[in-house]
Amino acid sequence: MAITLENGGTLEINNRSLRFAQEQGFSTDVSHRITVMGFYEEGQEFEVGQITDLNTGESVDLRQENGRPLLAGRDRWE
Repeated sequence: MAITLENGGTLEINNRSLRFAQEQGFSTDVSHRITVMGFYEEGQEFEVGQITDLNTGESVDLRQENGRPLLAGRDRWE
């Protein structure tokens, strides 16, 4: 999923994170406004922690407050 930012840039949410969000029931539409909260990890790219659809109020957490992905370790059991 690619999100167009207010400054004209683009933020991509990778397949694994997007799949996790969808498994949690999150969905949106191309015309909806989205907010994304997260952090930059020591010189790395932006890590998404939460996605909220402003049109519906629906929100999904992708990371714990300490930054650990909520989907971490799941693939070992699938």
